[in-house]
Amino acid sequence: MKRGNPANLNVLIVDDSLLIGARVKDLLSDTAGISVIGPARSANEAMLFIEQHTTDVILLDICMPGESGVDFLKRIKLSYPPITVIMLSNFCDDHYRKICKEYGADHFFDKSTEVDKVPEVLKDLLKSRMN
Repeated sequence: MKRGNPANLNVLIVDDSLLIGARVKDLLSDTAGISVIGPARSANEAMLFIEQHTTDVILLDICMPGESGVDFLKRIKLSYPPITVIMLSNFCDDHYRKICKEYGADHFFDKSTEVDKVPEVLKDLLKSRMN
């Protein structure tokens, strides 16, 4: 994985739903300093992006075909610990939140009610990189 410009965040959206991917990409489109480098629809696709592009943040769904988002989260945090992982899921009970936090998720948001918090988290992350 390459390291990028600290004044810019490259964000990879990993979700099997094209609709969610488009919604999140649109939500981030007006945020200065944020570049969306995906989307990826599976863990395998995401890994190809990570190996080929500078990746600072992953927005990751739990339920995907093949490797689950939880398993992929574990793999990312072991192999690429500097990447910030934000879980976006409809599986938002305490069980999933706890597991994702244990495996290193930096944030966890409900897709249907909290996705609008993502741009602010990314802006804060960008500011912290600049200091």
